[in-house]
Amino acid sequence: MRRRDALAYHGGVSTLRSWRLVRQAHREFLRSLLGPACRRWILFGWLGITTLVLVCCSSTTGIEDNEIEPVFELPSDWHEDELTGETFDEGWCADFGDTALGELIDTVLEQNLDIHIAATRVAQARAVLRQHRAGRHPQLGLEALTEGERGRDGWEQEYELSARASYEVDLWGRVRSAISAAETDALAIEADLVALKMALAAETAELYFELARSRSEARVIQEQIAAAETFLELTKVRHSQGMASAIDIVQQEQQIEELHEVQRGAELDETLTLNALAILAGRPPGSIEVPAAQRLPEQLPPIADFLPAQLLERRPDVMAARFRVAAADDRVDAALAERLPQLHLSASLSTQAMNIGELFDFLFVGVAGSIFQSLWDGGRRQGEIDEQVAIKERQLFEFSSVLLDAIREVEDTLARGQALYEMLLYQRRQLDSAEEALELARVQYRAGILDYLRVLTALQSVQQLQRAELESSRLLLSQRVQLCRVAGGHWPDSGTEEEFQ
Repeated sequence: MRRRDALAYHGGVSTLRSWRLVRQAHREFLRSLLGPACRRWILFGWLGITTLVLVCCSSTTGIEDNEIEPVFELPSDWHEDELTGETFDEGWCADFGDTALGELIDTVLEQNLDIHIAATRVAQARAVLRQHRAGRHPQLGLEALTEGERGRDGWEQEYELSARASYEVDLWGRVRSAISAAETDALAIEADLVALKMALAAETAELYFELARSRSEARVIQEQIAAAETFLELTKVRHSQGMASAIDIVQQEQQIEELHEVQRGAELDETLTLNALAILAGRPPGSIEVPAAQRLPEQLPPIADFLPAQLLERRPDVMAARFRVAAADDRVDAALAERLPQLHLSASLSTQAMNIGELFDFLFVGVAGSIFQSLWDGGRRQGEIDEQVAIKERQLFEFSSVLLDAIREVEDTLARGQALYEMLLYQRRQLDSAEEALELARVQYRAGILDYLRVLTALQSVQQLQRAELESSRLLLSQRVQLCRVAGGHWPDSGTEEEFQ
């Protein structure tokens, strides 16, 4: 009965008396409705629905993360469970052999703006997950209403208070699949954040070693300039004695100017590297100093000829791609469940009265259930299924591409490490021979046996090899740093590795 019907006049009977008759009739109706037989049928009905829900929930399963395989076959070397000897030193990857560098990396990871941007994406993904998880719980609402109208006896007021609850029974796992997809999406975004931190740690280490190389090169060049100026003075003395020509002096002066040019380039490299480090640390260029970066470390950690697959699989970018495949699979399940019947339950508890004092004297209870099955929607739901299946296939190919790139990065890094190490050994042997040749050339020049051109050629060779040795040492350090990154050997945040494993 509508509220205004209850407030109206019926054959001259007063409104208050009509309202009491309505309440009495409603009580009698509820007593007859909720008899013993009716209550048994309601109980049996709820037991049947509960059994159906449990059966359906237990029969729906999604793909597991460890069941996701790439579209290509992994090389046999990547399936080795054990390696003889040391793979690589993960402890060295924590600070790359330098405590000052470790502190600089911590500063970058705390202040880098890209990390803060990625952290907001993580927060957004977790908020979306909370929204999806709300679908597992009933929705509750409370409504208060008052209405009034002027009747024959004056102004009449009605008060109503109602509480409602609604719940969708997840018969086919649609809500559960949506929650699982949101969870794996959040894990993928968190893995992206870890991958970014690892990349920034590696970039910071490379810039740190580049800064040490440029400063070491500047010191070497300064020593070369001092030696060249000393040799210039000796050449001038020999020229005054008629033992050297004027062209020898000019050539030596030219050599000194060339060294000053190279020195200026090394100073420029230092400035640009400091600016890059300042940007990584979220600061303006020129606002950071790294006094500890003076020399390149001499000892490097050993590495194996190949790495096991488990090292590659723990890379955060590979894990993120794998999570996205699992999330896409969950969305396929949710789209399939969308075609099946949907069961909604609702309940309400309300009260009405002509004055507030009688508001809780009589309660109206309502319970309802509905099942909805779409018969024809023009192909919309099938289109959603096809869309999610296509997304899943794309994510699988993207996962395979990420894994393939990761394998190539590891193989390239290992090959580059061996080549760079051999090149460094060759350069050091060349440098030893060049220094010996330079010393012999100087002795013979002072004795008047050789001309200055031979001495200048030997000197230039030594200087070039000294700078090349510094660059090769830096490249070898860079290879070790990149190996830590491509093999997932260092997790910048404590506890993050355990969370993903």
